[in-house]
Amino acid sequence: MNPRTKKITISAVLSSLSFVYIFFMPTIDLGVWSFTPFSHLPLFVAAFISPYTALMTYLAVLLGFIASTPNPLVWLRAGSHIVFVVFLCLYVKYRGVKTTRDIIFLAISTAILHAVFEIIAVLIGLAVGFTVNTADYHLVLFIVLVLGLGTVGHNTIDFFGARFVLNVTKIEVALEPTTKYRTKEENQTGDKHDVSDHLLESVTAPENTTAPEATTADNIFEEDNL
Repeated sequence: MNPRTKKITISAVLSSLSFVYIFFMPTIDLGVWSFTPFSHLPLFVAAFISPYTALMTYLAVLLGFIASTPNPLVWLRAGSHIVFVVFLCLYVKYRGVKTTRDIIFLAISTAILHAVFEIIAVLIGLAVGFTVNTADYHLVLFIVLVLGLGTVGHNTIDFFGARFVLNVTKIEVALEPTTKYRTKEENQTGDKHDVSDHLLESVTAPENTTAPEATTADNIFEEDNL
């Protein structure tokens, strides 16, 4: 199976799991903030594979939340995920995840982006008249503390859960990560370089085959002298 087929297959699997998963896992719904365990995990896994896989999984998650809950604020929050997904895809594609420092940076960055834009989405929803199932009179403080801190914690758990899944399943290895961060020109010439290396090895390998001939010639020359 070539890398493109693998990528399409994994995209389909992650999208399907993301959509179905939302219907079966219990959700704690506080109106402004709801929590579905590991609901972002397939999205993080997809973002580490490719932008195409991430986009397909993001749409599946969004449609899953729209189909599973009548709360418009949840829809807006799910829609805001596109921000941290795009950021993560761009970072992985153009910089790569090479060290533990990269992983920690991405965990913190995506958590902040996730929380900030979910807060913005909820504030927009409240501004246009969406209701909230909470009796807290200090609504803005409630949004910042519960939604913000809750989203940071949720994001962190799902992020490292995705890294665990990637390490166990070796999905990145299956998609040939050695060529993931090469330029277009390098990808086009990479196979040619590999073929030329094999040809060079086949040409330079039989160096010792001429040695017996040289030895035989020397022996004949010595016999003539005798």
